[in-house]
Amino acid sequence: MTSQREKSQIAWFDIPCRDIDRAIGFYGAVLGCHIQKDSPAPGFEMGVLPHEGESVGGCLVASPNEQPSDAGVLIYLNCHGRLDEAIARVEPNGGFV
Repeated sequence: MTSQREKSQIAWFDIPCRDIDRAIGFYGAVLGCHIQKDSPAPGFEMGVLPHEGESVGGCLVASPNEQPSDAGVLIYLNCHGRLDEAIARVEPNGGFV
């Protein structure tokens, strides 16, 4: 059986921020939801946006390597079960691996 995550073209997203508490307050108020704060590693904090089961999820990310910019969010695309095929299509279409 195919899960919802396998059907979706987007698997996850990261929204970079400088101040995790401020970002959690802002996005929680704007989206009308509770955002769960987590600190999985020293110097790395995140706020996980609510999602259920296999649905697409995302988080706010605050770390020295992640800075907000005009480049926007980081989106993780889904190639579940077809990664080799997707990689083989990168260079012929102008990308690089």
